[in-house]
Amino acid sequence: MEAESEGSTAKRSLGSRSLSSLVHEHKQQHKADWGGLQTWIGKVLESSIYDGTMGVSILFNIVLIIYQTDLQASQERLPTWSKVCENTLLAVYTLDLCARLFVFRSTFIDFKLNLLDFFVIVSDWATMALHTIIGDIPSFTVFRICRLFRLLRVLKVMVMARELQVLLMGFASAMKAMFWASIMLVVLLTLWSIVAVEVLHPINMRIAERGIYEGCSRCERAFSTVMHSNLTFLQQLVAGDSWGQISIPIIEEEPATAVIF
Repeated sequence: MEAESEGSTAKRSLGSRSLSSLVHEHKQQHKADWGGLQTWIGKVLESSIYDGTMGVSILFNIVLIIYQTDLQASQERLPTWSKVCENTLLAVYTLDLCARLFVFRSTFIDFKLNLLDFFVIVSDWATMALHTIIGDIPSFTVFRICRLFRLLRVLKVMVMARELQVLLMGFASAMKAMFWASIMLVVLLTLWSIVAVEVLHPINMRIAERGIYEGCSRCERAFSTVMHSNLTFLQQLVAGDSWGQISIPIIEEEPATAVIF
């Protein structure tokens, strides 16, 4: 049990290290099994120069994505050089992934960075295949969604600096609590939305009939359904937008409803 615990702890810690440290750790554990070519490629992967070069290429890729996104938003044609750079970077990342597959072999899936890169590169190739088969369709948003996965490569740059790595790990830990807090918030707002449809909607309709909501197209149906009530509560309580536009007239009409707001 202790051995399994130590193994899993080591595996988790390896998942958050930089590429060079991952290769070095793997090299120490499996050095006797490595061949000449595997050893040479491993030395290249664990070098700081290689880490820095890949980091610069990822930052350049992010700049290129920003440039292409701005051009597409203005419906301008992408220049040829940007497409060449995009394809070249994809080829470089694919070779990098193949090199790591060759070095890590069966332990490739033990490292989170490897899995992240595999997912991003596969999505890139899938996007390119779809683009080749279907062509340029402005309304086809799958292309745009798949392209966003490339932004995940910036995580590789962040783990190169220890300070950013610590911040990233803290953010990942906080995301779990934030996720369950969001679920709880949605459940609570839905329960109160049911109450709002039963209690607030009739009052709100009386107010709307007197023309108090003139100029507000949504106020009349703010609590007409559970979904509309959810949106109203999200707007007022979470976003803090226009709380008094609907709430104050209802409270003035029926002061007891202040408990709901």
